Amino acid sequence: MTTPSIPTEPLHIETLKIAGRKGDPPWIEELLVDERSSLAIKADVPGGQGGSVDDHIHYDFVEWWIVLEGELTFEIGDYPPLIAKKHDIVTSPLGTRHLITSGGTGRSQRLIVGYPGSDHNDTKPRGTETLPFPDEKAPPNLIHTKVDEMMARMGEPPWSQVVVDNEHVNGTLICHGPGMANIPHWHEGINEWWLLLKGEVSYHYSKSREPFHMREGDVVFMPEGYRHELTTISDGPSLRLALGTPDEHTVYTDDDEDAPPPRE
Repeated sequence: MTTPSIPTEPLHIETLKIAGRKGDPPWIEELLVDERSSLAIKADVPGGQGGSVDDHIHYDFVEWWIVLEGELTFEIGDYPPLIAKKHDIVTSPLGTRHLITSGGTGRSQRLIVGYPGSDHNDTKPRGTETLPFPDEKAPPNLIHTKVDEMMARMGEPPWSQVVVDNEHVNGTLICHGPGMANIPHWHEGINEWWLLLKGEVSYHYSKSREPFHMREGDVVFMPEGYRHELTTISDGPSLRLALGTPDEHTVYTDDDEDAPPPRE
């Protein structure tokens, strides 16, 4: 498995096409990497782990996952196992063991968000005592974020909710109704990527290039400096996960007279 280099041009990743090319699970493919995060997609069969190391742990970054298809059982720390379904986000707190098993009756697919250059060689067995889940009242950084339930609870778009916030990344769910779009903007020195969970989106990033047509499961990586505008073109609402930096950074819009021109 070859780790990709940091993209210098906008990148549209169609995960459904990757799954079709890879065929029957188990398999894994690295999708992209930047200074703060790495992204891979893994498919598995019921009862399998897709070749991952049992009961491993990370001491230098928070690993988390988004379920794209099927059902997965997560053992996080010594808490009771939890079952995650399509669109759910699961986070393993820093220094917490985790073991993932594919469940249900069909294949599973998940996106893995890690840290560049990390490994899975540190192992830690489950303890002998099951601990109760911590009292988690609201996001961000819930161990288990049930995204479909959140979408129903938040109501009509537009709305946004930060769901992951740690020293490396900030992840925000954004829901827009048909025809809605974000304010066009660009960033100085900051790359971003997006995962579309529901609906269809037209991703405009250049006056001279065709926009990306994002469908469910698609990922777009946008290097710093590109003006981007995302418009929902589906009949129903769109839901996307935007991943950026937790650090302060400059955002430019069209009415900023002193802004440097966006890249083309």
